[in-house]
Amino acid sequence: MLSDKDFMIVDGIDLNAIEIPEGKPVVPDDIAAVLYNEAFPVRTILAKYARLVFEAGQVLDIDASKLAAYETKLEIASYADDILLSFSAFSLHQAIKDVQDREKYEALHLARRLYGWIESADNHSYVPHAEITAETIQKYKGEIEEWRMKLR
Repeated sequence: MLSDKDFMIVDGIDLNAIEIPEGKPVVPDDIAAVLYNEAFPVRTILAKYARLVFEAGQVLDIDASKLAAYETKLEIASYADDILLSFSAFSLHQAIKDVQDREKYEALHLARRLYGWIESADNHSYVPHAEITAETIQKYKGEIEEWRMKLR
């Protein structure tokens, strides 16, 4: 039987030795909601791509670079305080990641994953009351990157 200490060693890395910084970036809900709403059109793109992959029975090429602008907005929105908003943004962000890493999956598996992420994203229910500028996006993107660097 593994002891608690042995259980915390994964691939030779002692998880107890990793220091996690206090807190995490928190993006105000109004800002996250605006970013989520601006990125929401990607849902339609992802759904169409999932349908095409499913119908074709093969993973199709797509210019994933066009998804980058949506990816940044969704990543920032995934740090919202509102849990539904955060999870919805996270779900669409993960769907984009799956499209970017599409060569890792068989067609039906990819389509199912994308449909699953899209269904999870449909739980969003927050009305924004803020206006977003490019500077706001950069500020929060910087805070998230700074926090990730602390985790490394």
